[in-house]
Amino acid sequence: MNNLIQYRPLFSTHLLHEYYLPRDVSLFSGIPPDQRLRIEEHLQNSYNISEYLDINPSMDCEKVLANHGLLFKKIDFGFFVGTKVTSMGDGTFVPYIPLNEPFSLRFLVELEDKHLFNFSNLRLEANIENKDHFVYYFTNRANNAANLDSLYLTQPIPEFEDTFSYESGELVIDNNNPGNPEMLEAIEDNGPAAFDGSHWIRIFSDLDPLPQFVTREDRIALRPAIFKHNVESVAQEVLTFIIFDFNGTQVLTQNFNTSQPGTPLSECELILSDLPHAYYRMEVKDNLGTIIPELELRLYLDDELFIKRPFALIECFHEPDGSLNQYRWLDETNGNRLLSPIYHICLKNRSTFWRYHYADAPTFTATDVEVFEPTPGNPIDSILVSNEPLGLTKFGRNLQIELSGDTVLLPNPDIQSIFPEGGRVYSEINMGGGLGPHT
Repeated sequence: MNNLIQYRPLFSTHLLHEYYLPRDVSLFSGIPPDQRLRIEEHLQNSYNISEYLDINPSMDCEKVLANHGLLFKKIDFGFFVGTKVTSMGDGTFVPYIPLNEPFSLRFLVELEDKHLFNFSNLRLEANIENKDHFVYYFTNRANNAANLDSLYLTQPIPEFEDTFSYESGELVIDNNNPGNPEMLEAIEDNGPAAFDGSHWIRIFSDLDPLPQFVTREDRIALRPAIFKHNVESVAQEVLTFIIFDFNGTQVLTQNFNTSQPGTPLSECELILSDLPHAYYRMEVKDNLGTIIPELELRLYLDDELFIKRPFALIECFHEPDGSLNQYRWLDETNGNRLLSPIYHICLKNRSTFWRYHYADAPTFTATDVEVFEPTPGNPIDSILVSNEPLGLTKFGRNLQIELSGDTVLLPNPDIQSIFPEGGRVYSEINMGGGLGPHT
C-alpha cells in the first residue's frame, strides 16, 4: 500500500450559475425551511456545468500539465487540476514532482448552450458598432477574495460610473456606506448620466458578504499579434501607444505620425509580435503626453485564440514565492504542503420583465403584475407585465393572479423568448394573444 500512487487537487475551479442554483429568497416564499433545504440539496446534486459550458486545457496547457505530472479532471461544478503527491504522515501532502518554477495554465471555455446570453445577465450589445472580438478573462491574480471560502477569479463588481452606458441587467456596487455595501442591478438601459435610482433595484440585501459575479470588468478584447486600432475619432496627427502587462509594468512603446501633415491619423497598426500571449493594457497619449481614455484597451494577445474566439479564458498562475497569497496552491512557509484552494466564477441569472399576452383583456387582481403601459396613459389591456424584473431560473417562480374568482398560477417564461424593447428586456409568454413588440 505504501507504493500506491495518490493524487490530490492542486486547485479546483467551480463555475456556478444563479439560473441553476438560485439564492433569491423570494423564490422560496411560503416554503418551510426544511423543504427549502431539501430543494437546495436537490439543485446542488443535479447541477452539472456541462449543460451550458465546456472547459478544456489549451494546447500549450496540456504540455505544461504533462511536464509537471499534473492531471486535468472535469467535475460537475467545473474542474480540478490534480498532482501526484507524497504523504507527510500528518494528513498533509506535498507534490511528488516539486513545483519550483513559475508557470501558468490556460483553459478555454466554450458555449454548450446557445441561449446562455438569454438567461445570464451578460451584455447583449445591441449596437453592432460596439461589437468586437471579446473574451471573458478569469484569473487567480484577480485578488477578489471575500474570505478563504470565496476566492473569486472575477474582478470585483465596479461602482457606478456616470460616463458609462449601462445595459439592463448590469451590476454595480454602492459603497456610500462602506460598512453596508449594496448591490444594484439595472432594470433598464441608462447612462451616461448621473445616478438615478429609478433605473436600479437592490438585490441580495440578505447576503453578507455580497457575492461576486461576472461583469463587464471581466470582458476584454481579443487581439492577434498584429492588429489595427481605429483612432479617427480623436483627430490627432501624433500618437504614442504604451503597452503594460497585468502588473502594470510597461513592456512596449510604439509611436505613430501622420504621413500627410495636416491630416489626422485614421488607424494605427500595432505590431506586438515580440510579446508573449498574455493579458495587456494599452494606453494612448497625444503629442503633449495627455492620455486619451477613449482609445485605451484591455486585451488578451493571442493569434490562436483570436481565431477560435472562445467564450472565456481561465488562466491560473503558480508563483513559488507565495506572492499569490490566499490564491496560491502551496504553502511555501510549511514545506510546500498542498493548500488546494477552490476558486469560484459565478454567473448571475438574467432578470426580465415577464409579459403575458392575452387574446382579450382579463379582469384580474394581483400584486406582482399589472396592465402593460408602454407609454403613460396608453395601456394595452390584453397584456400583463410584472411590476419589476424577475430572475429567470430553472427552479421556477410562483406568480399568480386572481381571475374570475379563481387563483391562477402564471407560467414561467421560456429562456428562448427574451425581447429587448425600449431599454428593457422582456420575457414573452403567449396566453392566447400572440407575441410581438408593442411600442
